[in-house]
Amino acid sequence: MSNHIFISNVRRFVRAPPQEVYRSLLQFLDEDVGAKHIKTDEEKLLIRIRLKGITKAFGFTARIRILREDGASTIELNFSYRSFLITAFILLISVIVLSIAYFSIIPFIGVILLFLLIFSLGSASSSLLSSINNFLVLFERDYDQRLLTESRRRWQADSKSADYLYKRLIGKHIKVWGDSHALEYKLSEYMRMGLTREEAIRKVAEDEGVS
Repeated sequence: MSNHIFISNVRRFVRAPPQEVYRSLLQFLDEDVGAKHIKTDEEKLLIRIRLKGITKAFGFTARIRILREDGASTIELNFSYRSFLITAFILLISVIVLSIAYFSIIPFIGVILLFLLIFSLGSASSSLLSSINNFLVLFERDYDQRLLTESRRRWQADSKSADYLYKRLIGKHIKVWGDSHALEYKLSEYMRMGLTREEAIRKVAEDEGVS
């Protein structure tokens, strides 16, 4: 979550294809966040939304764009506060004019309203960003699990043993880099993600085109 009152631009990398991210995120915004006035452009993988309540009338528009990143995605989230800035300017001018016209500080109560709007707007944008981020964490976890399930089925059907693939990998790494340190690091990383050593060997073999 940002420390700024008004969040403007946020980028986040997601380990999933852009089309899947787009469809899942759109469903989440519609059903769980309750966004209003959702405008979409599936060809450009673009989503524009406004939220309910006070932020709809005086607040912000969120623009979400999903960019392709070699099988993965980068999400760009941009907030526009144009409506709020126009409302704040009109309110401020009204307070000044009324104060001069009536020689009173009572109209400055409008300034309090302005600060309340600022607080509401900042809270709404931060809440939306947090909700999207939490959703993407769960989405990535679910997508990784589905990929792992599919990979395990494929590996079980492979007649080549893990020992055979490991020897091929060792030979390749020693030939190219002179040792197997990079290979062992890759294996340990996949094992840290929940794969067995045999599964990690098969995964690295797939990644490096070794068969």
